[in-house]
Amino acid sequence: MKAYIEKEKYEEIKRLVYCATSAYSKRDAEPYIKRLDFISNCGGYVGSANNILGELVSSVKTAAGSITDKKHWMDYVACNLYKLEDYAEHAEG
Repeated sequence: MKAYIEKEKYEEIKRLVYCATSAYSKRDAEPYIKRLDFISNCGGYVGSANNILGELVSSVKTAAGSITDKKHWMDYVACNLYKLEDYAEHAEG
């Protein structure tokens, strides 16, 4: 079990979040969300890292595609991604 996220995995998560939230529709975002779900459910993360990753996936699912109040949900996504950064090993490079 892992309490921290590897740098490469964190970078992949950021890319997936961007792709999913930039998608035109929820259907277009589905492959990115499925990969985020897989990382969250099967990555072996525990504690706060796992909780924050779960919140991030949930917020990305809501913010994906063309939705009303997109800015509100994007702020929530950004906040969760910021919190997750604390659990990324050497995320700053």
